[in-house]
Amino acid sequence: MKIATMNITTASIDALFAITDRKRTARELRRLADLVADELASKLGGQPAYVVGSGPDLDQFGARVADKLGKQLLGAAAIWTHLLPHRVAGNIRNFCISQEIIEPLPPKSTVVLCQSVIADEFEVQTIISRLQMEQRIDRLIICAAALATELRARLTKYFRYDGLEVEFVAVLDFATETELLRDHIYSVLDDRPMKIVPIMSRWMMERTFGPKPSYDDKPRPKPRPRRPGPNG
Repeated sequence: MKIATMNITTASIDALFAITDRKRTARELRRLADLVADELASKLGGQPAYVVGSGPDLDQFGARVADKLGKQLLGAAAIWTHLLPHRVAGNIRNFCISQEIIEPLPPKSTVVLCQSVIADEFEVQTIISRLQMEQRIDRLIICAAALATELRARLTKYFRYDGLEVEFVAVLDFATETELLRDHIYSVLDDRPMKIVPIMSRWMMERTFGPKPSYDDKPRPKPRPRRPGPNG
């Protein structure tokens, strides 16, 4: 198990909890994503990689990391998980997949899982298991802004049974569980008054339908009104 941690401060963790504005949260996650991307580039050493992100924070975190890879990016996927009301054995929170967009995954790829706050082992297992239904994964790197030390150990043990060694890149290292922080970040990022369907990723939609992907929060210019022709 290989681990890289950076800028581990209680102040940084408290700052994430204190932010209740979506745009400020997005800016902070992008800053942390830049730190992750720099460490990831060093770890990859020029090797191409496929990025899978968590749907709710993909635009603010995973997309930033993916774009930093440039030509090293093999492809991308967005997977939206849904937190179920009941827990499984060991008091572990339970998840299912509610939505997915998966670009073709080359065989034996290096897969980089990007999620701002990784708090649940079953959520990670669910996402990676879905990708493994497409192709065998040769190398797995888990990138996060915040990740609990104990969770690393459990994930390493789980994937080792599948013959997969896991590497980690994390900015903030938690000695305790991170469920509350994960849920707080996702709640702030999705400030819609009604949440009937999962919030979509603009970056992933633009990869699928065009134009060029962008991860900023700047409003898109409104299209010019069409001039009516001679027949209306």
